[in-house]
Amino acid sequence: MEDKRHNYWDIFFKGFTSILFTITVFGGILQFTWQQKNLKILEFAKMYTIDSLKFEQTIVEKRLEVYFSIGESIGIILSHDKNDSAFRKYIDDFEKLYYGEGLLIEDLSVNRSMKDFRTVILDYVNDRDISKFQVNDIGMTLIDSLKLSLLKRKSVYRLP
Repeated sequence: MEDKRHNYWDIFFKGFTSILFTITVFGGILQFTWQQKNLKILEFAKMYTIDSLKFEQTIVEKRLEVYFSIGESIGIILSHDKNDSAFRKYIDDFEKLYYGEGLLIEDLSVNRSMKDFRTVILDYVNDRDISKFQVNDIGMTLIDSLKLSLLKRKSVYRLP
């Protein structure tokens, strides 16, 4: 009798430990699978964040190029007289920026200043009671709005 009882407990503990071992192994497999799934999700989220930051950085670099081109164009226009033979070419270059890359700028103050400068410079060329001083003033206002726009974004995009 004692031998049967001992045999029963022996079989019970061996079966129980086998079942417990199997449950533990499957639990470990499930936990590993869940961690791998979460790791993939985190990796994709990180890749998305990095890609979006790279995209924003390229937009900022393009904006800097456009601002530089606009500033250079304004400087050339302001430094020449309207009677200069190449003056109309400089205005055409500004209008190319105005209708081309300038449209990519999403800053309303810069867009408004560009529009004002374009209107004033065309009035100045067509002799519509606009003085060189007014042209210079509007041009400097546009340059100031370019600077302010860059300063606003400097902290956001960590510009140099």
